[in-house]
Amino acid sequence: MNFHSSRFRKRLLWILSGAALAYSATQAIIQWLARAWYVAHAHAYVNDGPYYWAMGRGILNGLTLYRDLFDNKPPGIDVLAALSLTFFGNGLLGGLLGSFLILATPVVVVLWMSRRLIKTSGVLRAMILALTGFATILFTLYQAERGGAWQTEFFGAFFGTLFVMLVLDHPPRRTLGWRRMIASGLALGIACGFKEPFLLTALACVLLIDPHPRCLLRAFLAPTVVATLIGGTVMMFFGWLQPYLAFYLPAVMGFRIQAFGPLWARGFAQWRVLRNLFSFSWALPILILFLFAVWLVLSLRESGRSLRTLGVRIVTAIVALYLATTAVGMGGDFQSHHFVFAVPFFFTLLILFCDAATKQWHWRFVPWLAAIALVLSAIPFLTLMHPQYSNALAGTAREEIPVRAAADALDAVMDRCSIDRYLYVEGNHPPLYGYTRHSPLNAAIFWQIDNAIQYGDRFANLSFQRISQGSILVEPASGFVPTSTIGEEMATYFGKTFSADPPPCAQPLPQTPDYTLFFRVSPERLKLRVTPKGQRPKELVGSQP
Repeated sequence: MNFHSSRFRKRLLWILSGAALAYSATQAIIQWLARAWYVAHAHAYVNDGPYYWAMGRGILNGLTLYRDLFDNKPPGIDVLAALSLTFFGNGLLGGLLGSFLILATPVVVVLWMSRRLIKTSGVLRAMILALTGFATILFTLYQAERGGAWQTEFFGAFFGTLFVMLVLDHPPRRTLGWRRMIASGLALGIACGFKEPFLLTALACVLLIDPHPRCLLRAFLAPTVVATLIGGTVMMFFGWLQPYLAFYLPAVMGFRIQAFGPLWARGFAQWRVLRNLFSFSWALPILILFLFAVWLVLSLRESGRSLRTLGVRIVTAIVALYLATTAVGMGGDFQSHHFVFAVPFFFTLLILFCDAATKQWHWRFVPWLAAIALVLSAIPFLTLMHPQYSNALAGTAREEIPVRAAADALDAVMDRCSIDRYLYVEGNHPPLYGYTRHSPLNAAIFWQIDNAIQYGDRFANLSFQRISQGSILVEPASGFVPTSTIGEEMATYFGKTFSADPPPCAQPLPQTPDYTLFFRVSPERLKLRVTPKGQRPKELVGSQP
């Protein structure tokens, strides 16, 4: 055999390339299954998980969301928490749902893409399906890792991607049938029910698919109306709609918009998205940019020489990118899980790239461009580290032991003393109220008790009223450390009106080494009030919001 012949070198290149892709595919499947295995456990959750369980427990205790118990999330995650507590007594249902979605997404997307390629065969079909498989697993792992188990964006992104598939599976400029309308509206409504910025992401995706006004009307506006009607009806039935509109939206949107600079400027922070993608895998941002650039070139080539069509396509692509980035920056502080808002946008780019490459496969550059995209989607699996999932689960289980013991002790004391709700001064992790049967009296459960002023005077005054109503106070063993002038006023108030000596109903007091229980000994109210013009303490008026 002539080892220097061109035929031998080509054959060797094919063998090495095939081996590299096979190894990368093996790694992709292993990491995909490992992530699904990890998420399926009750001990797999981010720090915010116990907050959601506390809100879910509040629903089961008959409390009204956003009025009796407040968290800065829409109700989707709280409903999931309530269902999980009902059926399993912990967060297992959310874990099982998350695991199922991780497993289902690549399978569904690849099968869906295979159906779109039913009239194609040979190298084209194999390459597009391989690219879809690698990229879909990569996006799913990015979504699961950045979002984290039991996080709102983690769940919402799956339904945002489903919305994109429903839109792409139907000619956007045709009239949608009622089934398609309801399905796309439900997918969009569930995504936004987990986190509202997915609405911006959905609009960005529809603009990429087809910027024609008819498409925007039928593929975005109509599903949005359906989602609003269904979501509004459900929230009205449970009594959540009025406090959501009157209390939640002004508090959350006001704080997020005012605290982190102008909202419009956040849509220009594409560099933050690229940096976050790069920290996951250096090849991932290159793949995203490559898909975007090649799809834009192919779509412009397909549109012909019409300057108007070229201009509209370029402008709408830029606007879509701006909207997707704004969705990521809506929270203002660009936390890691916020970048998951862009995942449906990534899926849209992938599908549009595959569609454009299929249509223009006979252009001599397209096979090479598709091959480059395939390599870029496979490379990350050669370098991604395998997280130590077993150690993480064991560590979380150890952390929960003293917290669950303290929660059981607190519940027992409250049952004996016929106390319905308690005050909790500090949100250390994992927070106690994620594990108690009784709900906290705090107006906001995710802030330390003296930080409620961040959402405005109305919210702060409600918090002061709740403090005046509390009969039992729970502090960490290290004590309450105020973080503001108002916090110092609260600490003084706690010292005068609460005592560590248990009343007869609480004796013998259970041991809670990491916490101290205090009981009200004086009916005196907390005489604080924040005025709209500032945070100067005044006498509490006592009006409900």
